[in-house]
Parts: sequence; C-alpha cells; structure tokens
Amino acid sequence: MELKRQITIILSGSLLAVLVLTFIFVFFFLKGIRQTSAELVNIKKELVSFQTKLSGEEDLKEDYQKIEPDLARIENSFVNPEVPVDLIKFWEQTASDSGIYINIAPISSSVDEKDKKYVWDYMNFRLSLFGSFGDLLRFLERIEAGPYLVEIKDLSVQKLNSSDLVSKEYPGLSVNGVRAILTLKVFTVSE
Repeated sequence: MELKRQITIILSGSLLAVLVLTFIFVFFFLKGIRQTSAELVNIKKELVSFQTKLSGEEDLKEDYQKIEPDLARIENSFVNPEVPVDLIKFWEQTASDSGIYINIAPISSSVDEKDKKYVWDYMNFRLSLFGSFGDLLRFLERIEAGPYLVEIKDLSVQKLNSSDLVSKEYPGLSVNGVRAILTLKVFTVSE
C-alpha cells in the first residue's frame, strides 16, 4: 500500500506541477496576446486617423483647385504701390472710352497717414475729370466695377467756367460740361 500511496503522491505532485506550469504558461501567453491585441487596435486607430487626414488633404487640394482662379483674381485686384502703371492705364483707357479728359495725381499712402482703420495698405489718388455729366457717371460706374479695389473718398462736381472752355488742353468741351475732382483710395499689396 505504501507503494500505491507513493505513486499517488508522486502523480498528484506531478499533476499539480503540470497544472501550475500550464497555468503560468497560459497566463503569460494570454498576457502576450492581450498586449499584441492592444497594439493591433492602436495601429488600426492610427491607420484610420491617417486615412482621414489623407482624405482631408485631398479634399483641401480639390477645394484649392476650385478657388485658385478666384484667388488669382483677388490678388490682381490689389495695386503694386511701387509701380501703379496698370491702374493708371486702366483709368486713362476708361476715361478715353467714356469720353472725358483725366489728370491723375497720387496724394498719399497709408504708410504716410498711419491709418489703423484699414487692414490693407492703400494709396490715395486725386483725379481731375472734364467732360459731360453723363460721361462722368459712366466713368464712375466703370471704375467701381473695374478689376481694382477702390473706395471713393470724395467727389466734387462743378459746371465748367469760361476759362475751362477756351483751354487748348481740353478741346471740345461744351457749355454743359462739368469738372469733377475725385479722391480715390486704392488698396495695395506689399511684396
């Protein structure tokens, strides 16, 4: 019987040792599976986040392509303060097309005045205009609808006097003509 008891004790001890080793092995194996699963979930989240960002970036590219012509048009609405030649040509051509005479003089800029009311820099111009009242209105409509950002600051209109009518500088002015002094604020872009 003693042999039976020893066999039972050895078997019980061996079985207990196998169970403990199995439990330890399974515990560490499951712990490794949990860690690997957690890493896999994090990788999947990062992948979804990356795909969302990539999709957002592609949407931005599409949106930019849609608004790019408008951005170019807006950029061209500002005048180069160093060389406002295109603006002056536009005014001269518009005056010619409207049938009026024009004299253009720059008078100041936002750098001179330190005006903090406006976000953008600007230049002020004084335009002396001679012609009929209807032609003057046509000119004003065209420059307001033109490609440049302008603000009319001041406008004074008076009937032409006899000395204006005999001037050789402005031939063809009629008795019903007007002289207008127009002060414009033209927004500029710094380069």
